Amino acid sequence: MTHPVVALVAAAAVGAPHVAFVIGDSRITESSGLVASPTHAGVYWTHNDSGDSSRTFALDSRGRTLGVWRWQVAKARDWEAVTASTDPAGRGLLWAGDIGDNSGSRTNGILVHRAVEPAEVAGGGTLRATSYRLRYPDEPHDAEAMFVGRDGRLRVVTKGLLGGRVFVVPKSLSSAHPNVLEPEADAPFLVTDAAEMPNGDYVLRNYTTAYLYEADGALIQSFDLPEQPQGESMTVVDGGKALLVGSEGRRSTVLRVPVPTVPAPEPMPSGTAPVEPGASAAADDDETLRRVVRGLTVVTTTAAGLLVLVLVGAGAAWLRGRRR
Repeated sequence: MTHPVVALVAAAAVGAPHVAFVIGDSRITESSGLVASPTHAGVYWTHNDSGDSSRTFALDSRGRTLGVWRWQVAKARDWEAVTASTDPAGRGLLWAGDIGDNSGSRTNGILVHRAVEPAEVAGGGTLRATSYRLRYPDEPHDAEAMFVGRDGRLRVVTKGLLGGRVFVVPKSLSSAHPNVLEPEADAPFLVTDAAEMPNGDYVLRNYTTAYLYEADGALIQSFDLPEQPQGESMTVVDGGKALLVGSEGRRSTVLRVPVPTVPAPEPMPSGTAPVEPGASAAADDDETLRRVVRGLTVVTTTAAGLLVLVLVGAGAAWLRGRRR
């Protein structure tokens, strides 16, 4: 695991986060997902959280709405994510995820919808989509994040207070029958969005932190994200050199955050005593606890959850207990 200090130094070296654009459309009140178009340069897709109709908004690089596209699918229950990919012919594909389940009651599964990206996004219109019902292999989960891997298979990332999982769809998706998701990797706590990097790696975010993983689920590094009212969206830009991260709320700001370069490990001079494993573990635990507290502060601010505060205290005690 890259030490957090190294990651922060690297972030400073490649530039500070700055405002990419502000979403000005008054109809977009809870931007819960964000993805760069795979075929239209400078175009981004977003959507509202639960309570809106089945529609996505095409935005330009200044945050202005180019078109509103309505999906010919079942009524939206809890749309939480949008992602994109390309098919073998090079056409752009949009995926909308009706995957939210705060109450854990969707025993009949969740829904994802796939549509061919329009050749011209301006003006809006209707998207004909294919819908797929997905089921978890164990029990219902809440989720707010999806991404498509290099193999073309969709991943759904669950949102858990103490951590989540990355689930992958079967190699062949059926629109006629439920598709059972397969567990693939662990995920950090309270993941709110995900995105694939051009080289096949992927990024997960929660309210405070971004986590960069290799395609096999091995953590490469994690780094802090700027404070936002309720950071729930993210996409990769500039060939993987930066992220655009957004928040829910009216006239929400989308920030451009450079992805830190992972420095190559320097050889240890001869005669230098190795770092004690316990010291490294303690530093990692301190950083984990700091991020948990910072992340859950956002949750308690937005949801006023007393239970969360109890879990923060329990988590702190657990981490300290590991060191004894």
